[in-house]
Amino acid sequence: MLRPWLGGWWRWPASTTVGSLVLAVVAAWLMLWYAERYGTNEAFVEDFRGWIGVAVLSLGIWMALFVRGVATVRAHRRMWPQGRLWWTWHIGAYALLVAAVVALLALNNATQTIVVPIEGFAVVTRALILLAGVAAGPWVLTVWLAHEQLRTLRFEVGQIRSPEPAERLAIEAVDGPAISAAVQHSLAVWTVIERSALSLAVLVSTAVFLSGALRLALINSGALDEAVFPVSAVLGYGAFFAVVLAIVVIPLVLAWRSTAMRLVEAALGVPRWGIPDQTWLDAQDRLLTRLRLDANVLRRPISALSIASPLLTAVLAALVPTT
Repeated sequence: MLRPWLGGWWRWPASTTVGSLVLAVVAAWLMLWYAERYGTNEAFVEDFRGWIGVAVLSLGIWMALFVRGVATVRAHRRMWPQGRLWWTWHIGAYALLVAAVVALLALNNATQTIVVPIEGFAVVTRALILLAGVAAGPWVLTVWLAHEQLRTLRFEVGQIRSPEPAERLAIEAVDGPAISAAVQHSLAVWTVIERSALSLAVLVSTAVFLSGALRLALINSGALDEAVFPVSAVLGYGAFFAVVLAIVVIPLVLAWRSTAMRLVEAALGVPRWGIPDQTWLDAQDRLLTRLRLDANVLRRPISALSIASPLLTAVLAALVPTT
C-alpha cells in the first residue's frame, strides 16, 4: 500500500524545497572554498561572498528554468510533432548559436584587462556560461518549434471561408468552426512566445547581474580600479544580451502578428463598399482583443519587458554604489 505513495517522494514540495536548499548550501560552500584556496587577494575574497550569493541564486533559477523548459518541450513535442531530423538540426544549430555568443564575448578582451584575483577563475566563468546556455536551450528550441507551427496556422487561415462582401456583417455568415480552430492555434503560439520570452529574459538578466556583482566586488575590495571596469562595461554586457534576445524572439513575434492579422481579415471579410458597419467594427475589436492584437507588439508589457530586461538589469547593477 505504501510503495506507490513513497515511490515519488522526491517530487513532494518539501523534498524539492529541502533538496534545493541543500544544493544551494553545497554550491556556496564549494565556491567559497575555491575562492579561499586559490584567491590571491584577501580583501577581494571577503567581498566575493556577495558574488557567490548571486551566483548560487542564478544557478537555482537556471536549474528551475531548465526543468520547466524540458517539460515544455516534451509537451509541445506531443502537440506539435516533428521528425528526428528536425530536432537533430535545430539542436546542432543551437550549439552553433551558443558558440557564436561565446566567441563574440571573447572578442572584447575583457579577461585581459579585468583580472579577477582568483587562480583559474576564467574556467569558472566559462562553466557558468555553458550552464546558462544549457538552461536556455529548451526555450530557444520551443521558439523555433513555434516558428514551424506558424506554417500550419497560415494554412488554417487560408482554409477559412470569408463572408461574401455585404453592407452589414451577418455573424451567421462567418466560418465559425475554421475560425475557432485557427484562433485556438494562434493563442497557443502566443502562449509559447510569452513563456519563452519571459524565461529567456529572466535567464540572461541573472547573467548580467552576475557581471555587476563581480564589478562591485572587484572595486569595493580595491582589487581593481573603477576606470578599468567602468559602468559602461556592465551596460554594454546588458545591451549585448538584449540584442541576442531580440534576435531570437522578435522574428517570431512579428511573424505571429502578421499571421494573426491575416486571420482577422479572413474571418470577417471585406465590407462591400469599403465602409464597415458597426457590427463589423465590433466583431473586429472583439477578435483583435481575443487574439492579443489590441496593442502594438512592443507596447505589450511581456514583449517590452522581455527584450529590455537585460539592459534594465545592467542599469540597476551599475547604479549600485561602490564604496
